[in-house]
Amino acid sequence: MPPRLCHPSSWRALLAAALLAQGSLATLLAKTCIVDAQTPPRQPEVNLRLVMRDWQSQKLTTYLAAILLRDYMQITVDIVSNASWGSERDYEKLDSGEIDANLELWSAGKEQDFERFVLNGSAKYMGAHMVAGRDGMYVPRYMPDAIDFFSY
Repeated sequence: MPPRLCHPSSWRALLAAALLAQGSLATLLAKTCIVDAQTPPRQPEVNLRLVMRDWQSQKLTTYLAAILLRDYMQITVDIVSNASWGSERDYEKLDSGEIDANLELWSAGKEQDFERFVLNGSAKYMGAHMVAGRDGMYVPRYMPDAIDFFSY
């Protein structure tokens, strides 16, 4: 029997470590990564402002878009990472021209803003990306037994 590279139950730990490393890598400053003779000339008239919030999936998506836009399409990109407003005002900021894109705008609770700004044509919905996300409530094992609220 050939030797195993890892215990069958440890593949989850390896996958988690790889995903964590990928997320950490996304937080590094974007560097030139696509260079070839086919690169089009810089487009100085185009300057995009991308909003970036403080969670890993948005950092990854925003940095990846910035790399492709800057290095491949030669478009100037500014990343707005210290937005002084909450995400509930992103549609308004898109409408006013303060930002050009938010690549991960969570739409829950923002249905009225979607109708106000997207359906009237002042902001455009470009579709969903396929970055998988997971949310939930995580508590220590003793909490469900100690507090009824957590026992559902």
